[in-house]
Amino acid sequence: MKTRFAITAALGYDSYLAMRHGAGPGTNSEGSDMVAAMNKLSAEDVLGGQRLGCYFCNDVIAPVDSVSNRTLDQQCTVTRPGLASIASGHAADLFTRLLNHPDGIHAPGDIAGTSSERPSGLLPHQMRGSLSQYSLLTLMGYSSSSCIACSNAVLREYRSRGLDFVMQVINEPTYLEDLTGLTELMKSADYSRVEWVDEVDDDEEFADM
Repeated sequence: MKTRFAITAALGYDSYLAMRHGAGPGTNSEGSDMVAAMNKLSAEDVLGGQRLGCYFCNDVIAPVDSVSNRTLDQQCTVTRPGLASIASGHAADLFTRLLNHPDGIHAPGDIAGTSSERPSGLLPHQMRGSLSQYSLLTLMGYSSSSCIACSNAVLREYRSRGLDFVMQVINEPTYLEDLTGLTELMKSADYSRVEWVDEVDDDEEFADM
């Protein structure tokens, strides 16, 4: 596994996302001890800063079939005219700025409104735009220790098992959730919600008395 630049452009019906992925845990462009990096569960990159997240860091479920048994508008296949060109243009510009940044893939995320002395200007982590509102937001999100794509648990399994790991992920839809701890996270969230509902019910019963 090597640290590569990764740029994502994603489309909704009238909204879009252009983002760059952060560096892997404990990696650098010169090649570090990946085994030690995997065994040390860390959200930091090799420069000691908190890693920027990838496209999947905010997900709480593993990828599923988003096409079968869904209506056309639920398949994320319908977009407004011009949206793809706008998103891809932002993605290309983001890649150019990343190539020219002195920190490369380890560059921190800039936020709109801040100043920059670099000729290319600001280098955001994410840009989310809306055609219906004609708006553009620059956002920053850090990596998640439970990410189904870039967490230490996933990278360690892929490094040690290779294609066998990939095949298990494909054949067992919940495997990534179990591996990264998302299954336990969702269970604990459901339990907390039940506790909160029970407390509300007790208060209502007391008020009725």
